[in-house]
Amino acid sequence: MPGGLQQPNAAGITITWWAQPLSPGAMMHLNANNVAPGGITGAYCLLPSDPSIVPSCSAPAATFEPPTALTLYKRWSFFTLRLSSSNVATLYVNGTPGYSVTWNGPMTNIKELDIMGYSSTSPQWTQGFVSNVQAYNTTLPATEISLLYREGIGGVPINLRNLVGWWPLNGDAKDYSGNNNDGVVAASGVIYTSGWTGGYYAP
Repeated sequence: MPGGLQQPNAAGITITWWAQPLSPGAMMHLNANNVAPGGITGAYCLLPSDPSIVPSCSAPAATFEPPTALTLYKRWSFFTLRLSSSNVATLYVNGTPGYSVTWNGPMTNIKELDIMGYSSTSPQWTQGFVSNVQAYNTTLPATEISLLYREGIGGVPINLRNLVGWWPLNGDAKDYSGNNNDGVVAASGVIYTSGWTGGYYAP
């Protein structure tokens, strides 16, 4: 899901989503790029769905602290990408901070933000399911990220003041936040399925 974000107040950005990779070799591409679409300068991580593959990240400075027992293949997991005003991108997995990347700002103009989907710099499609995508124009605290995880895959947004987009992806790509940021299904292979509960275990 590629797209652009403008953040004039530099208060931070938080994106949350549930995902279930189906291919053990697929990569979930995460890219917060402050140079230009297709560039590689910025916070950039490739998180493999196969836990035996070491994640790769690229940034001026980066640290990797993977959660214990990170198992993603054919299981629903809750992901949070939090971009702070101090130019730190942190990836949470199931409510736990896992990978932290720092890059040279500014936060005020992120030209490309990809979560899963297709990367122009590392062309790999994500094969799997995604559900309940939420976007906030603030840096959610760890307590709220944990609460969203405990709500489960059908949970509702918890910070309505800073909510800018909510896409349950339950049969359509409409934005249910009230901000009319409806999505567009661009790929021909996208399907909505009633069998999404396979591989889901309540927190």
